[in-house]
Amino acid sequence: MQRLIAAGVYAYSVAFSPDGQRIVSGSGDKTLRLWDVFEGWAVGLCGKLTRNMSCDEWQGWVGALREIPYRPQCLTLSATPC
Repeated sequence: MQRLIAAGVYAYSVAFSPDGQRIVSGSGDKTLRLWDVFEGWAVGLCGKLTRNMSCDEWQGWVGALREIPYRPQCLTLSATPC
């Protein structure tokens, strides 16, 4: 598993790309780094899961639906719309 930030280097800002596929980080060493969000770990994780979060789980772990709309976590698994 790849670490997002190397030891001893702080990320002062982090943002997702509009399509949600990349993260850009601004670090204490004055560099910007571009990271692929789904670089294999998500595929491995979704291969181990048997279902997506329910709407209640989403609200409990992620946030209120009006603030952060529900999204299925693994597209290969069934999801019940909220």
